[in-house]
Amino acid sequence: MPYASAITNYANAIIGNYTNAPIALDRLDPLVCMTVGAGRIKLLNDIYSRICTTLSCGGAGGDPAFGMKMEGITGEYGAGKSHIGYMLKQNVLSVGEDVLIAHVQITGAARFQEALASILRALQVSNAPSLTVNGVEVGAYRRLFGWYGHSELAIFNATRDFCGNLPVAAARDFARGVLDASSGATNAALLQLALDAWVTKAEPRAALEMFLLVMRLFISVGTCRLVLIIDEFEAIQHLPATERRAILQSFQDLHDSLSKQEAGSLAAYMLLFSTEDWIRHVDATLPSFGSGNRLRSVTTLPDLCVTDIRALVYKSFYFHLMGDTSAIPLTEEQLEAVCKSVIEAAGGKRYHLRSIQRNIHEELARLMHPSA
Repeated sequence: MPYASAITNYANAIIGNYTNAPIALDRLDPLVCMTVGAGRIKLLNDIYSRICTTLSCGGAGGDPAFGMKMEGITGEYGAGKSHIGYMLKQNVLSVGEDVLIAHVQITGAARFQEALASILRALQVSNAPSLTVNGVEVGAYRRLFGWYGHSELAIFNATRDFCGNLPVAAARDFARGVLDASSGATNAALLQLALDAWVTKAEPRAALEMFLLVMRLFISVGTCRLVLIIDEFEAIQHLPATERRAILQSFQDLHDSLSKQEAGSLAAYMLLFSTEDWIRHVDATLPSFGSGNRLRSVTTLPDLCVTDIRALVYKSFYFHLMGDTSAIPLTEEQLEAVCKSVIEAAGGKRYHLRSIQRNIHEELARLMHPSA
């Protein structure tokens, strides 16, 4: 079987590395989809290398580059942008240093404040278990409480000292939210309420001030690295022109606030995943934000090819086989038939990764579990 030896070794290595890790299941599917095609693998590695170099983490030398660097990653619908974002998040979570990271998607109705609230709800820190309660990642906030010596007074004093232009009530509510998130029996309700009141429902500048407050809390205990992955950034283009410009201006303010270190000495890296067409609209809507300005570089994701699809079929098959003892092994002829079926279903167009992935899973399930 042409791919058997290499992919068996690949599957064994991944399963051996991640079976006992808390991110194992989260990482498995993106690994299958992303590790096809030399161009896509290189792109993933290059982006991760740039992040590590900027933040001085993951084995990169030097000191963190304090400020904000922003990069655009473009590709058409279904090209696999979300998979790359997911892989980058999991890679950053695995570095030895303490790094804050959030991977969020923007919806068509999103406002800047909602995007910031999503970031704060999704915020994780490397080397800490993921724990989601009612849609809020509480692991990072529990870690924060620990860094403050599990002292309620220390958290309240710090939030008050770092509230900047916010009212003291905002600091008090967020401190209560951190304590709530750190409770063993929490439902994260108080943290949700604080984010809703002082971020989602706030004016853009006030929401940004709240975000800066949270960053100051982490920076004060030595966590000075941040990665933001904003997926489906093109959703903003569906809003009226004035709203599009306002959201871009708010993201520019976020960039500038972190570049000027208004939160303190923080090395930040923001990735905007979008279609190629939307990046051109960004340049036209707010040139100071677009390509060559704040958005210093734009990288395009290579398209999938037939060879990539064949690799996905074989890799998916081996993961199915190794993870399910009841699955029926397939012959090379059957796997080639799956490849042909999936390619024909694509209709010769640019291959949509999600559709390809779904078709592969359906075809393999049908053949490997014929009685199901």
